[in-house]
Amino acid sequence: MNKIIVIFLLFCGIDVYSQKLDEHNSNMIDSMNHILITTNNDSSYLKALHTVVETYMRINHDTVSQLIEKGIFEAQNRTTFGYQGQFLEHKAKYLRIKHQFDSSIYYYQMAGIKHLEVKDSFSYMGGLINMANVYKAQGNFEKAINNFIMGIKYYERFDDPKHQQRALIGKFNLANIYMPLKEYEKNAEINLEIVSHPLTKKNKVLYAKTCINLSGVLPKLNRLEEALFYAREAEKRTKGKNSLAHIYNNFGNIYEKKKEYNKSIENYNKALNNYQSIKSTSGVIRANNNLGNVHSKMKKFDKAEEYLLLSNELILSGGSSISSLQSNYEMLIEANEGQKDFEGAFRYSMKLKEIKDSIMGIDMKKALLEVETKYETEKAIQQKELAQANELISSEKAENSRKMSIGALIFAGVTALLLFFIFNRLKVIRKQKRELDKAYEMLEESKRYELAASNLKALKSQMNPHFIFNSLNSIQDLIMQQDTVSSYDYIVLFAELVRNTLTYSNNEFIPIQKEIDFLTVYLKLEKLRFGDEFNYKIEAEELDNILVPSLIIQPFLENSLKHG
Repeated sequence: MNKIIVIFLLFCGIDVYSQKLDEHNSNMIDSMNHILITTNNDSSYLKALHTVVETYMRINHDTVSQLIEKGIFEAQNRTTFGYQGQFLEHKAKYLRIKHQFDSSIYYYQMAGIKHLEVKDSFSYMGGLINMANVYKAQGNFEKAINNFIMGIKYYERFDDPKHQQRALIGKFNLANIYMPLKEYEKNAEINLEIVSHPLTKKNKVLYAKTCINLSGVLPKLNRLEEALFYAREAEKRTKGKNSLAHIYNNFGNIYEKKKEYNKSIENYNKALNNYQSIKSTSGVIRANNNLGNVHSKMKKFDKAEEYLLLSNELILSGGSSISSLQSNYEMLIEANEGQKDFEGAFRYSMKLKEIKDSIMGIDMKKALLEVETKYETEKAIQQKELAQANELISSEKAENSRKMSIGALIFAGVTALLLFFIFNRLKVIRKQKRELDKAYEMLEESKRYELAASNLKALKSQMNPHFIFNSLNSIQDLIMQQDTVSSYDYIVLFAELVRNTLTYSNNEFIPIQKEIDFLTVYLKLEKLRFGDEFNYKIEAEELDNILVPSLIIQPFLENSLKHG
C-alpha cells in the first residue's frame, strides 16, 4: 500500500510538471519508478526513492515535500540509518529553500546524529557545511565560518579527489562570507588558493565561478589587471546568461575604475541585455544604476538621469531592496546637480533623507537643532529687514517734510509694501513653528520607540542563547548515552528555568527568595553540564520582604562561569 502511494505521487508530479523535465530526468524517473514498483529489496527501494527526491528538489518543492516525508517514514520502518540521515538532510534542505532556517538547522542536526550512528563521517561533515550555509542566510556569520572551517579541515586530511573537492567547495562558500563583512583581502586570498588548485582546473564550473568572484573582489583592492585576467578566464568558460551578466558587470566595474568609460558602458550594456533576457529585475536595476553612475562620471548627466530613473521605477515597484533605492537616490542627486537642476537635486535629497531615516532611525536632536537654528536665523533676518524698513520710513518722513502731499503718497506705498512683507514673513514663521512642533512630536515618538526597543533587548538578554544551545546539547548527549534519569532531571530543570524566565520577565521587581530559587535551578543545570569541575553554595539570611529587580543576578553568574 505504501509503495502504491509513492507511485501515485510520482505519476501526479510527472503529469503536472512534465514540461519542466528534460529527457534525461524523464528517463531517470521512469527507471526509478520501475524499481519502486518491482523491488522487494529495502536498499534498492530507498536508493530509488532518494534519487527521485533529489530530482524533484530541482523541479517542484511542494511535490518533493510529500516524497521526503515518505522517505523518512520508509527509512525508519526499515531501520536503515544511512538513508534516515539522507532523507532528514533532504528535509533540512527543503526547509532552507522555504526560509524556515531554525527548523532547517534542527533537521541537519538530526541527520548528523544518524550519520554518526552508521559512522558516515563524510556525510556528517557535509551536513555541517550545509548547515553553515543556513547560518549564513540567517546572518550568523560567526557560526557559519566555524562550520565551514571544521568541514574544510576534515576534508583536507584526505588526499583523494572526492574529499579534496569537498574541501574546495567549502572554501568557496567560506570566501563568499567575507564579502558582506567587507574583508576583501581574506576573500581574495581564499579564492586565489582555490583557483590555483590542480582539481579546480579540472572542474570547469568551480574554476569559472571562482574567476567570477576574483573579478569582483580584486577591483576593491585596486588589483585591476589581475581582475581583468580572471574576468576574461570566466568569460571563456561560461555559457549561462546569469553568470555572463555577472561577468560583464565585473568587466564594467574594472574599466570604470581604469577610467575607460566607453568600455565600461559597453560591458554594462551587455550585462543589462543578459539580465533582461532572464527577467532578473534586481540585475536590471544594478546594470541601470551602474550605467547611470558611469555617465555621471563622463559629465553626461542627462543620460545618467535617464538610466537612473529606469532603475528607480523598478525599485519602487518592489524589484529590489531599500539599500538599492538609497544608492539610486544618491546618484540621482549627483546627476541633477550636474545639470544645475537644484530643485530636482533637493527633491531627491529629501527622498534620500526619508530612506536613511527608515534605515537608521531619525536623529531627532539634530533635526530639532537644525529647525531651531533656521528659525533663529530667519528671525534675525526679519528683525534686520524691519529695522531697515523703519530707517527707510524715517528717511522718507524727513524728505517729505517739504513735500507733504508727495511724501504722504510715498509713505503710504512704503507702508503697504512693508505690511505685505511682514505678513508674508509672519506666515513663514508660523509654518516654521508648526514644523518645530511636529519635530517635537516626532522626538517624543522616537523616545517611546527607543524605550520599547530597550525593553525588548533586555528581555532577549535575560537568558543567553549560547546557554540554551549548550543545555540542549547536554540533554542530547545524555540521551545518546542512554542516561535516562539524568536526562529527565536535566529536562525538568531546563523547563523550570525557561518557565521562570518568562514569568519573572514581566515583573519589574520580585522577592529575593524567588531570585535565589531561580539561581539555584540555573546553577544545578550548570553543575550537570560541568560535573565535578564546578561546585557552588548559596548562603542567605533574613530575606523576608526584600525585593530586587527581576533576574538581575543570573547574567553576572553566567558571565562569571563563561569568563572566570
